[in-house]
Amino acid sequence: MNNNQRLLVIATLVVIGMALAFLVLQWSDNFGGGDPVFIFYKRPYSTIITEHWGIYTRYGHSRLIGILLGIIAPLLLFAAAAFIALGAKWRS
Repeated sequence: MNNNQRLLVIATLVVIGMALAFLVLQWSDNFGGGDPVFIFYKRPYSTIITEHWGIYTRYGHSRLIGILLGIIAPLLLFAAAAFIALGAKWRS
């Protein structure tokens, strides 16, 4: 694989990883629905309501789908891109 092909594969892996994370997860207070993946903080809105700000799934996906497709898959794709990039530098 030459340099241009390697850069194309790296860029493709990074873009797919970012797209997966963007399409599956969202940062919100869960007003519109979705399962929580990780709650960063809770802010009292009134005496009864508390906003739970964090990362939630989009489009009603389950929490497992959010963790697998929104966190683990992009991390694996980024790791593969880094492995390809570093492997090319070690061979040279």
